[in-house]
Amino acid sequence: MSKKIVLITVFIVSLMLIGLMMLVADAGNNPTLNDYTTSDQEFRKINLEEMKSDVDSLSEKIKSQQPKAQNAALEKFNIITEDVLAHIKSLQQELFSGELASNDLSEPKVEENNALFFTTNDEHSEKSKLLIAKIDAFENNIRTLKLTFPELNSIKPQVRDEYTNELDWLFYNFKDFPSIASYIKLKKLAEDIKIKRKDIFTAVLNN
Repeated sequence: MSKKIVLITVFIVSLMLIGLMMLVADAGNNPTLNDYTTSDQEFRKINLEEMKSDVDSLSEKIKSQQPKAQNAALEKFNIITEDVLAHIKSLQQELFSGELASNDLSEPKVEENNALFFTTNDEHSEKSKLLIAKIDAFENNIRTLKLTFPELNSIKPQVRDEYTNELDWLFYNFKDFPSIASYIKLKKLAEDIKIKRKDIFTAVLNN
């Protein structure tokens, strides 16, 4: 290959790289991308609303089809689920009040994050102890349901990651993280709990 061809190739590649860098730099001010982000947020919102509607519908069908004792067990599970979801929501509000987009996300707020989940001696705070207790109650109640409903045998009770690098689960997931990271982890935890509930209701109903 001649030197001329090599130089032309390098020149073209350089132009492509410059163009790519300009596109990235312009992304933050691109109304089309902003519209896409808004649409994506709306799509997720609709998905969560649809999931809640599905769960409510499944719950009503179960009430009409299941024996009274089994119905009571599922209703108890639903109450425990709502309880842990409400506590997770309250922790998210402690990290960022109101809508997330209305908060300043440029500051990491690591100290504020640690103060919510831990004491000054790195012990669990009262609110994080309550979180652990409510997650324990949720997972243990699924284990109890599995004794009553054989169709739930394939469903795992756990909603917490098993790998923690031999550290305490709370410490591994929330210690020394920016507040936004903890907020997102709590959001995922809540979504996993909702999916688990829907899977349980669906399995019972389809039996």
